[in-house]
Formats: sequence, C-alpha cells, structure tokens
Amino acid sequence: MDDEEMVCGLLAEVLVPCGHSVMTVLNGEDALKALSDGGDFDLVITDLDHSGLKGYELSEKILGDFPGISVIVCSGYITVTSFSGRGGVSSLSKPFDIEMLRDWVKEILGD
Repeated sequence: MDDEEMVCGLLAEVLVPCGHSVMTVLNGEDALKALSDGGDFDLVITDLDHSGLKGYELSEKILGDFPGISVIVCSGYITVTSFSGRGGVSSLSKPFDIEMLRDWVKEILGD
C-alpha cells in the first residue's frame, strides 16, 4: 500500500516474478477493506506517511484485527530500528535496495 501508483507498480514488478501474488491499493482504508473482504494475505507492505490512515495506524489495526499477517512499514523518515520490538512489524528505510526487499519478504514469509 502506497499513495504513489508508481511505487505500487514497482513493488508488484519485483515480487510477482518471485512467485508472490500482489494486490496494490493506494490508501489504508482500501487496504483494510481488502483484508476485511477475506483476501488471502500473509504480508502487507505499507508506506508510513500518506493521506488518510497512516502506515503506523494501519499496522496497528492489522496486528489487532488480522493476527498472522505481517507488516513491513517503508518510509524515508524512519530508521530500520524504529519498529523494533513490535511483533509482526518490520521497517524498511527508503530508498531501499530491491534485493533487500526480496530478502526481507522471503525471510518474513519463510520462503
């Protein structure tokens, strides 16, 4: 989930060839709706700072309402340790290396 279509498209281009199914949305409200509609999700990647429901709020909601779904919060405003100790939430500082993202997703999903 990112409010920039280009970023969503790039994430899909990177993760689909690795065998992942990817759904992109442009805001937190749409992300929660997709989760609530019963989609089969293991991981949500979200930007931290955008309009509407912020990435931090979205991650808290996901952890509370959808146990078993992990979250990666991405932002140019945080360090990788900003979310340390928060079970189920990882953080990735922008700009990030595509290989690093692939490795994180692989590690989180146990692929």
